[in-house]
Amino acid sequence: MRKIYVDFKEIEIKDIKIFDERRIGKYERMVKFMEARIAAVGCIRHPIEVMEYNGEYKIYAGLATYLAAKNLGYNKIPCLIRDAKIEVVLRRKMNRILLGEDISEEFLFNNFLDSIQN
Repeated sequence: MRKIYVDFKEIEIKDIKIFDERRIGKYERMVKFMEARIAAVGCIRHPIEVMEYNGEYKIYAGLATYLAAKNLGYNKIPCLIRDAKIEVVLRRKMNRILLGEDISEEFLFNNFLDSIQN
């Protein structure tokens, strides 16, 4: 499944939330590695992936990079913003096709419109 990005921008670290705070402990060693890598290079080379969810940005990928940047005192971090709604619709379409269900173009179009409007 392809990822669908709607924007790329630097977002304030304070405006980014973590889906599940319990995951932080699992990334401790990776965060130390990322801190050293960011410090050696002098910048964050790869953006993290976030989804806009109820008006907030939530981390989808790049938790270790986010935590390392936060520990190093960065105020902003480069982010790729993913479109969760369109990805869900496409995933559902793919599942229906794989299951052999009959899907009309009208159904797909209406489902797509519903996902964008909500």
